[in-house]
Amino acid sequence: MSHQTGIKSNQKLLDVFKKARNGKIRVIKISIENEELSSSGYTEMKSKFDWKKEFDHDIIPLVKEDCPCYILYKIGSPAWLLINWIPEIASVRQKMLYASTKATLKKEFGSADITEEVHCTEFSEVSFAGYLKYKQTFVDAPNPLTSKEEEIEMLKKSEIDTNIAVDTRTATCKGIDFPIDSKVNEALENYNLKRVNYIQFKINLDEERIELEKAGSTGSLGKEISKEHARYHLYLFKHSHDGVPVNTNIFVYSIPSSSVCSIKERMLYSACKNNFIDHITEKFKVNIEKKIEVDESDDLSEEYLLNELYPPADLLARKQFAKPKGPPKRGAKRLTASQPE
Repeated sequence: MSHQTGIKSNQKLLDVFKKARNGKIRVIKISIENEELSSSGYTEMKSKFDWKKEFDHDIIPLVKEDCPCYILYKIGSPAWLLINWIPEIASVRQKMLYASTKATLKKEFGSADITEEVHCTEFSEVSFAGYLKYKQTFVDAPNPLTSKEEEIEMLKKSEIDTNIAVDTRTATCKGIDFPIDSKVNEALENYNLKRVNYIQFKINLDEERIELEKAGSTGSLGKEISKEHARYHLYLFKHSHDGVPVNTNIFVYSIPSSSVCSIKERMLYSACKNNFIDHITEKFKVNIEKKIEVDESDDLSEEYLLNELYPPADLLARKQFAKPKGPPKRGAKRLTASQPE
């Protein structure tokens, strides 16, 4: 399973989404408020609506120069433009929060209906002229990127799909590189020397540093999972497979599903994970064969770990199942272009 910011749409916003799908709304402003995606305002559809002519009239008044937001704008039927307004003067926390929540917004609204998307970091870009320039630069004719355009691309790459797990091999932004306490490195050296088979790491949220929580031996990985705080775990799983003794290094990223774990904590653990794994594998030459993401409700029993390492044949078959070909002579597929309203 995957946990990112933990932010979801509140009921008020879900109701607005429903009205939008029924064709009653042409523009929605969405903000993150009280750890929820919330509607900051919307404009209802009128009988005659030319989105290109009314773009500036509808969009510009919704934007505040120092406050990030998302804007959904109807440009067809069904077709929506998603504007990601993340100003350069916004705090690092705001930038990360909006970047890593966007996938949830798209999923809950309906990704298939969002046919275009733009990223704006300067107020002048939130206009119809800015929209056309963005399309020309990033969609219609890609060119070598300027430093500003590279920053926008980095923002786009930092967004994490809510369906991507910790062991997914999709390329993502490297994230945050926090300093690592010396006791962490000492524990990793002892792990390499087989003096310990388990290490738990934590992020000091105030000092923004990765620290050692505990190191030693454990026979039950599930008992080490905190119900209140996110943690990283490194575990040497000793077992046998097909009668052969095997030692497997497993990295576990645990994050509670309860509201006790703050948005900041969720965000920082997610953003630091990849760099910390690189530190373990590159500096200490620990070959991590399996990466798992769990919450406090998961049962990390020996059976669970064995199923993760050696999936049953029927599970593999389901994963590899391909959609069968359609019947022959079914005719050419009919394509219908969406027309702007």
